[in-house]
Formats: sequence, C-alpha cells, structure tokens
Amino acid sequence: AAGTHSDGVVESTHNRDQKEFYDFCTQELTLEKANKNIQKYNYFFNYKRIHSALNYDTPMLYFNKLRNS
Repeated sequence: AAGTHSDGVVESTHNRDQKEFYDFCTQELTLEKANKNIQKYNYFFNYKRIHSALNYDTPMLYFNKLRNS
C-alpha cells in the first residue's frame, strides 16, 4: 500500500499538471488533439522545464548526468 509520502508526491504532481497543462485546455479537444498536446507538454516537462529538486536541470539532463557518471 502507498504511504503518506507517496500520496503527497502524487497530489503534488496532479496539482502541477493541473496548473501547467489542464488549466490551459480551454477548448474541447478531440482525442487526437489531446494526445498531441500531452506529447508536447511531456516534451517540455522532460527536456525544457528546469526542476529545483534536480539542481535546476531538466529531467533528461539530470538522467544523462547520472547515467554517464
């Protein structure tokens, strides 16, 4: 069973996704458009958006540093 900490991590992720992605979906989307928008957001989140918890690296940059160390 998930603990309180993992519940908080999931809630934090959902809140961030709501603020950074879903709140900007002001038009009704087809499934195809929704999937394209999600792909764009995932790219932004993993390759462009810096994260303070990762020493202000993007997730992919941080991952590559770990993999190559």
